[in-house]
Amino acid sequence: GGESACATGRAEHAGGGEGEEAVAARAEEGEGGAADDDEQWLALAEDFRARMTKGFEEAIKPNGGSIYTDEDGDVIVDWGPGFGAVRFNLNSEHRTLDVASPISGGLRYAYDPAAATWLHVTDKHDVRGILVRDFLRAGCVGLPDI
Repeated sequence: GGESACATGRAEHAGGGEGEEAVAARAEEGEGGAADDDEQWLALAEDFRARMTKGFEEAIKPNGGSIYTDEDGDVIVDWGPGFGAVRFNLNSEHRTLDVASPISGGLRYAYDPAAATWLHVTDKHDVRGILVRDFLRAGCVGLPDI
């Protein structure tokens, strides 16, 4: 999207809801986990995506970046002209968070209640580490608070 799409389609995520820690605690207590309950998975995924949006807001300002939601409901964090953008897609079919990075490409993450974070489905790396690494490798100025 162009500048107008960024300005008019900006993602506004309010905290609200339970948050990863509360849902993870309930999962550990046998009240269902992200893999067992669609509603809990969605709450975890939306909370994480909202925290990523908030965490990138200040870091992308010096780079001329923006944050918006596209027509499919994916959140796009545009790191700025020439830096690329990250797409966050909630994949309800697989109960995963699919991330498309300009550096690492397409990656799939599942919530791990034991680790209380989103881990890559094959090698188990934490999504936050890849996002920070890719942000810096793209040449962006600043550091996201994620």
